[in-house]
Formats: sequence, structure tokens, C-alpha cells
Amino acid sequence: MGKLTNCSKCGSVYVYDTHSYNVCPRCKSGYDVTYNLIRDYLMNHPNCSLMELATKFKLPVRTIKSYIEDDRLSIR
Repeated sequence: MGKLTNCSKCGSVYVYDTHSYNVCPRCKSGYDVTYNLIRDYLMNHPNCSLMELATKFKLPVRTIKSYIEDDRLSIR
């Protein structure tokens, strides 16, 4: 069984598992929705830069970098 920890995004307490990306299930759901939107956009705009994505989706660059660090996205 996982250990209790705080969500790095909202601060709520949840049971950590290795697939949670340090966020609670509610925040992970939002994280996954955002990831899917970015992934779909990149399929149609493969040469898009990190800054373009941040501007397009009104996200901090660090959020997009977290997808890259988690090996979920790659940007050329």
C-alpha cells in the first residue's frame, strides 16, 4: 500500500502510488486532460516550440517541461 503524502499541486492529502506524478487523483485527471490537448496539438504542429505551447495553452513553461521530463512529450 502507498504512503500518505500531499499533492504537489493543490496540497491535499492522498495515498501516493508510483503512477501519480506526485499529484492527487483529481489533479492528475486535469494533468492528463492537458497532456492530451498538448499531444493532439503537437500531432498537427510537429515543429511547435516550448514557448509556443506555453502561449497557446496559457501554461507555465515548467508544466510543459514536466511532461517532457516524465517522457510523455518530446519537442524538437
